[in-house]
Amino acid sequence: MGSRGFGSSHIGGRSNNEDSLLVSDELGLYVVADGMGGYEGGEIASSTTTEGLHRFYDIVGVNGDVGMRTAGSGGRTVAEDMMRLAIRQASHDVERRRHGRLQGMGTTVAAVLIRDGGALIAHVGDSRVYRMRRGLLQAMTEDHSLYAELLAAGGIAAGMTVNKNMITRAVGVPGASRPDVRLEEALSGDTFMICSDGLTDVVEDGDIAEVLAAFDPKLAAEQLVQRAWINGASDNITCVVARVS
Repeated sequence: MGSRGFGSSHIGGRSNNEDSLLVSDELGLYVVADGMGGYEGGEIASSTTTEGLHRFYDIVGVNGDVGMRTAGSGGRTVAEDMMRLAIRQASHDVERRRHGRLQGMGTTVAAVLIRDGGALIAHVGDSRVYRMRRGLLQAMTEDHSLYAELLAAGGIAAGMTVNKNMITRAVGVPGASRPDVRLEEALSGDTFMICSDGLTDVVEDGDIAEVLAAFDPKLAAEQLVQRAWINGASDNITCVVARVS
């Protein structure tokens, strides 16, 4: 079982692009990170994170055992523990550079690792992972945002204004970088879409499903980014689409 992915990114309505992406068919690793922090901070935080994950799994190797089916700690698999470690190391790399004009930097991250019949899904912040299976689109992550957490707790009253983009977890921010990680079975034909909120803020799930069903991964990624831009995206727009073969 293999996978093939493509990524696309657009500056959107911003003056610079603080998003980063990683596509590695060889490793089966697909990542999107949405940086924050102004100056050059967002760009540095997001690229440090994608590069850190790439470096971690490159050391493991293409044929290395990532423990998709091996029991680890606390009822988790070794693969889940490894992904947590990879993100923790990336977070430490960002933290070490948080000084001076980079003091406020951090980044979201969303990642999918497709290996050995499994799809390992991880995220921090509000970058998302979706899965298209047999025509059905499913969100595989829940945003780490104030809005999402208030909504889940039933704490948003009628007429209440909440900043939907205020995240509660971020890579590189001490004490707030814990990832959610889950392991799912990967089936031939499954399509995973990973994106920053610049896309999902302006493109509805129905449109995402339509594009993923109609196009191969390369065209799907390009089409989704283009739709977000046409729809008036005010933020950077980044999308990676990977299909299991």
